[in-house]
Amino acid sequence: AVGSGSPAVMHEKAFIHIKDGVKQAFSSLTPQHDIAGIAMGISGFGVVLDKEAKRKEFRDEFQVPVIMENDAVIALYSIIQDQHDKGILVLSGTGTSVLGIQNEETFLVSGWGHLLNERGSAYSCVKDYIIQIIETYEETGMIPELGKKFMKTLGYQDIQDFKILMYQHTKNEVAAYSKFFSEEAKCDVEAQEWLRQNGAYLAKDVLHVMARLKIASPTVLGFRGGFISNNSFVQEGLISTLEQNHVQANIVEGEKDPIYGAFYMGLRRGIKC
Repeated sequence: AVGSGSPAVMHEKAFIHIKDGVKQAFSSLTPQHDIAGIAMGISGFGVVLDKEAKRKEFRDEFQVPVIMENDAVIALYSIIQDQHDKGILVLSGTGTSVLGIQNEETFLVSGWGHLLNERGSAYSCVKDYIIQIIETYEETGMIPELGKKFMKTLGYQDIQDFKILMYQHTKNEVAAYSKFFSEEAKCDVEAQEWLRQNGAYLAKDVLHVMARLKIASPTVLGFRGGFISNNSFVQEGLISTLEQNHVQANIVEGEKDPIYGAFYMGLRRGIKC
């Protein structure tokens, strides 16, 4: 363990931690290993102002080609591997991002964290539903039945108690309550529809990526992140919305271990093993 490697969390210390990790990896190799290059997917890499300077720093230090991208790019390559020239990653866990590629040109939608709403994520699933409860209550004085169940799960008696959840808990802690909807969806139609709606939000991001990169239907689509990977209703909402927009998505699993994404990214960008 070398500490957090996310520049969004640790700022400059992140790259000290990353460099320590790379040094450990290098030292664990035997002399018979020939190191072809370094390929990394770094969470929060988008906040780095001079990305090329960081790449050069690592090239000079380790004397091999270096590829640094955000972690969504690694996930995308783990899906398309060396088999597809176009494809789209839908990443939906605590947060969300949708990343597409066509002929090595990429385009990212969402992934802005708390700056935007990240609809279709576990966090937004909880937050947006709370907003619906509040708006319904303020307009009608009523709380939906699913909302009452949610409040009971939280141990809340008053609608004002939602301030406790949203203002006194981390994003990850709030997102964890998305499991409530997954459990209720086993027998509650309202919960099922809400999860499908979250899938529809993700589909809109997919359509934006397709339009920007001029990706024609059919296209390869892969899922990463627990909220979408483990939730069939979210997937149904996404796929049905795409079909309504005349898009056929071929769902592929790819290799879920990020190391495969790093390998295929390096391979497709000229690092020969």
